[in-house]
Amino acid sequence: MVKILIVDDENSRVREICAEIDIEGVNIDLATTKIDGIRRMTETQYDLVIIDIMLPADAKTVMPSKKGGIELIHQIEATRRIMKPLNIIGLTAGTDVYESFKSFFESKMIPLFLWTNSNADCKTALKNKIEYLIKIDKQKTNQIKADIAIVTAVEVEFLAAKALYDDWQTVEFPNDSTIYQYTIANINDSSKTIVLAMLPEMGMTAASCFTTKILQLFHPNQVYMIGICGGIKGEVELTDLIVASSTWDYGSGKIKPKLTDNTYYELEPSPNQIGINASIGSEIRTYKDEIISQVIFEWNSLHPEATISPKVYLSPMPSGSAVICDEAVFSELIRPQHRKCVGLDMETYGVYFASSYCLKETVDFLSIKSVSDFANIEKNDDYHSTCCFISSRFLKKFLEIHNAYDEL
Repeated sequence: MVKILIVDDENSRVREICAEIDIEGVNIDLATTKIDGIRRMTETQYDLVIIDIMLPADAKTVMPSKKGGIELIHQIEATRRIMKPLNIIGLTAGTDVYESFKSFFESKMIPLFLWTNSNADCKTALKNKIEYLIKIDKQKTNQIKADIAIVTAVEVEFLAAKALYDDWQTVEFPNDSTIYQYTIANINDSSKTIVLAMLPEMGMTAASCFTTKILQLFHPNQVYMIGICGGIKGEVELTDLIVASSTWDYGSGKIKPKLTDNTYYELEPSPNQIGINASIGSEIRTYKDEIISQVIFEWNSLHPEATISPKVYLSPMPSGSAVICDEAVFSELIRPQHRKCVGLDMETYGVYFASSYCLKETVDFLSIKSVSDFANIEKNDDYHSTCCFISSRFLKKFLEIHNAYDEL
């Protein structure tokens, strides 16, 4: 997004300028005084600032100063707290003003335009400048280097992750149907670029291919998945959080005939288990109770009528391609593959596989999911929003711990 600030107290001219640069991919802010312009530039880094030469100092000033815009440019150059705009353009409707300050703008290599209804060249030049900035902005977004990637499988998970931070912007790539979101977040007084995206469909294959694509496009050092999962009834409760210490494809192995006990086939599992980095596991074990207590406090403060008290399990969590709606499948087929397994999902193995086999030397990866059902016939969506809140907020607080030091 190209960010433009217009500093001008002449409403009719502001409307004309806005009409000329009303182009997709442009965000326009307005200021009517020198002080207001300074305030805007202390808050936002602008790609272009358009400054009227005759400008009032503040809202209390009745008449504009003949050198108000010149004074503003001097302050942009001299004031450290101002985020310097990448480009500046000067405007005036007065021929005498234009002639008086033309040499000043030339000395600064800043364009100065005489804005009149008959001066079509001025409007064309401004529009060409904006279109050029848009092209540059698209090139920049196509070269985004992310620190952190968050992958989600369904919309409710995506929205919960997006609610963690503000100022998301869209990134698109040629021949890629995925629309990515990215933002720059302040984590422990350090700026981290975060990219967020949602799988085109659920499952391990989609998760693996999609994570690989994100790693190739954005080169993140950390990859996280948040959302919902199924749990084993009696081992975990609804809304409990499972942080996947390891994962595998629970359908991997050999299916062979059995023909005993009314069972026609059996699976001889051959799992390829992928585990998380030992240091991340240590951080989870150390801080999980502290983090989840903060998450519980946040939820219960917002929802006193529906309080929660989830526990956190750092546990193996296998993945499979099918939705499980029968506890017997879990207990007979999946649980025997690892006695400490308390939950399952459809994507974690794909994310871990792509992250562990990518071309980067090291990538930290972690799946954090909250139990929304018991993988039985009672499976429904009742707990999806709650579970997505829990998993996403847990991730945000974990990022503050994991990124406390410049270990990335």
